Amino acid sequence: MNQTLLNQLRHTNPIVANISNHVTVDQVANVQNVIGASPIMSSAPEEAADIVAIAQAITVNIGTLAQPQIDQMVTLLQAAYQMHKPVVLDPVAVGSLTYRQGVIDQLLALGTPDIIRGNAGEIAYFAGINWQANGIDAGSGQADIVDLAQQAARKLNTTILLTGPTDVVTDGQRTTQIFNGTPLFQTHVALVIC
Repeated sequence: MNQTLLNQLRHTNPIVANISNHVTVDQVANVQNVIGASPIMSSAPEEAADIVAIAQAITVNIGTLAQPQIDQMVTLLQAAYQMHKPVVLDPVAVGSLTYRQGVIDQLLALGTPDIIRGNAGEIAYFAGINWQANGIDAGSGQADIVDLAQQAARKLNTTILLTGPTDVVTDGQRTTQIFNGTPLFQTHVALVIC
């Protein structure tokens, strides 16, 4: 990691408001804290506007959905887009589950996240590319993952972070590939972006 950027992050100590997957909430908070951010977890729609007002970034992970959590996502994202706060979205398993696709479509109707992070099966949903997604696993498909990520980025006018053995980061025009994957990453589930 670039030490200058890490030091800048630690000096700034940004507050990151999180709606996290219940499976990963502790990990997300701890990792954000370790790198120098100040995580705040939220589950009450009544506090969404106040949390967004003090936060420098918002992360939303749809891994464990229930109606109160969806209501919180909607309220938090409405406030984030009104206040022009950066939003990171993790659309867990959206490529393989119709209900989650409806939730994501509802969230996208509110605005466009600055970053969408997902595996190939999840990102294929946004690109409109046929892919055999497999729950939280990427599944399989015939499309080139770089092209898939670029198409999703251009379609939504956002930055895509497609994770896998090789990570792909693209805004649809500029693309970077990160070659530090390991099969061990498949054994751990969490969004730790801030």
